[in-house]
Amino acid sequence: ELLAELGSPLWLADIDRFRENLSEFTATWRAEWPDTRIAYSYKTNRLVPFLEAAELGGASAEVVCEAEYRLAAGVVETDPTSIVVDGPAKPDSLLARAAAGGALVLADSTAELARAAAHGVRRIGLRVSLPSFTGARTRFGIAPGEVAAAARAAAGLGLPVEALSTH
Repeated sequence: ELLAELGSPLWLADIDRFRENLSEFTATWRAEWPDTRIAYSYKTNRLVPFLEAAELGGASAEVVCEAEYRLAAGVVETDPTSIVVDGPAKPDSLLARAAAGGALVLADSTAELARAAAHGVRRIGLRVSLPSFTGARTRFGIAPGEVAAAARAAAGLGLPVEALSTH
């Protein structure tokens, strides 16, 4: 009936199911690790009702570009200090925006740590590259054996590591 009325393609999304899934996911992690912070990837689904539901469900906004940052801070009205800036190719303008808002920036390399510090970022996390399902290490993030050195490099730049993230 919906296809006849609205045409194809037709995308249906259940926001109530999304809320339930987010609640269950959060509860599962926090049952074992109470300080776990959940962040919802804006690139996964940018529909504002879902972004607002994630915000109301206690999930931080995880953004990878300025458009997503503006969506989180401006449209969804997320507290900029709860925004997580991620992604392997952060432009200088995004690092500057993250610094101004007090967002947490997940660095993919020691070079990115230096860029983040140069732009005034004060909150840093390290993205750790783990093996994929094939056993090959992903190209995003810092190799596990280099994480301690990256944390020391961050501290040397005045950026104590707040978080570790894997993808």
